[in-house]
Amino acid sequence: MKKVDVHISDIINSQRIDVTYFAEKTGESSFVPLSKYVEIKGGKRIPKGKSFSPEKTNYLYLRLSEIDDSGIINYDALKCISEGLFNTLQRYEIKNDQVVFSIAGTIGKVFIIKDIPADKRVVLTENCAKIQPKTEQVLSDYISILLNCGFVQKQIERNKIQTTIPKIGLDRIAKLKIPEIPSLDFQKKIITIYQNAQKARSNKNNEAKRLINSIDDYILDALQVDGEKNSGKGKCFRISVSDVIGSRLDVSYYKDKFEMASSKYDNTKLSNVVDIDPKISFIGKNADDVISFIPMECIDEKSGEIINWREVAIEKSKGYTRFEENDLLWAKITPCMQNGKSAIAKGLKNGVGCGSTEFYVIRPKDGNKVLIDYVYLILRHHDILFAAQTSFSGSAGQQRVPKQYLKSITIPIPDISVQREIVDTVYAIKAKAKQLQEKGNLLLEEAKLKIENIILG
Repeated sequence: MKKVDVHISDIINSQRIDVTYFAEKTGESSFVPLSKYVEIKGGKRIPKGKSFSPEKTNYLYLRLSEIDDSGIINYDALKCISEGLFNTLQRYEIKNDQVVFSIAGTIGKVFIIKDIPADKRVVLTENCAKIQPKTEQVLSDYISILLNCGFVQKQIERNKIQTTIPKIGLDRIAKLKIPEIPSLDFQKKIITIYQNAQKARSNKNNEAKRLINSIDDYILDALQVDGEKNSGKGKCFRISVSDVIGSRLDVSYYKDKFEMASSKYDNTKLSNVVDIDPKISFIGKNADDVISFIPMECIDEKSGEIINWREVAIEKSKGYTRFEENDLLWAKITPCMQNGKSAIAKGLKNGVGCGSTEFYVIRPKDGNKVLIDYVYLILRHHDILFAAQTSFSGSAGQQRVPKQYLKSITIPIPDISVQREIVDTVYAIKAKAKQLQEKGNLLLEEAKLKIENIILG
């Protein structure tokens, strides 16, 4: 067994007494605190009683969710704030070449800010810290790479505070141990290695994105649906009185509605082929039987898959939405719906589960006439999701797609063999895209390992 010596001063400085924390610190004795080279400051939440600007301004508010995994930010999509509110929050402004470090919820994600438009000013969320080198002899890109290295990420994991929402304090970030910063030439060498790997991953991701984006067009072509013809955009249209009775009176509801009507196959209302929120009971199961628990955050909006499996006893499932194996879970609330939060529940513990009350549960009435995977692909189609936004009801921030609208969606029903061919083709495209993403991630991880070996010698 390896012996680890711990000084009283180390315990006082770290405010930790657990053995694991110090056992994992071996090799850091020659390191120095991060604060030797950088300044660390927090972001700021929108003050109570204030809100985002309903109009476009040159003052933006950046949240962690608006930075993609490659560190790219769509500044046109950021929420705007007023000039007056910006003046209040100006000390929390983030600028180009500063490092963003996530400090709440998701801990230790590190990005470097690039390409803020010249006429824009950006305030950083309270869930992130901003890090800026103290001198020109330290490059922000190098600090960003360093903080992404495994030996620093392990320190971050050790130092986070385990509460309902995991956090890490600015003081603990400042005490993260790093090797002495080398010369500018050395830093630039490391940056080049990392940026080349990033570029290679970006190429793989772009190719994967192109494949994923091709799915919607493929579905329309396979079903012989004319997207332009079946959309009300830019057209004059007529609505019969029978369609209006018991429904909506606003023009946009009808103008932007999209009907996935095929010119080749029979079309029908969704409610004719599926049950929405079928009655589900757990008869025959015991109160202490464990079942799957799927809250909204367990579904990945990009892949449309369940990525995090949780469990709960049946006795604690009261009040949640219940579902069974192979049911489709479809988010009805904004922004989850338009972001694509839907997935087929497969591999459920004891064949049943429960989850967010913001899911519609969808199940074919006859599995020999319509495949749940086919319905899943139709209801994830961009045109369907976009059109569904016009049906929202409820207050701002808590708007939902009414069940009646979902029932009214028109879909083609080709032969089951055609449905299977479409499903297999789309899943093959998704699998290829996933392989490309994994290959890109592997290239970046290999570069990180190479960099870590160079830095640590």
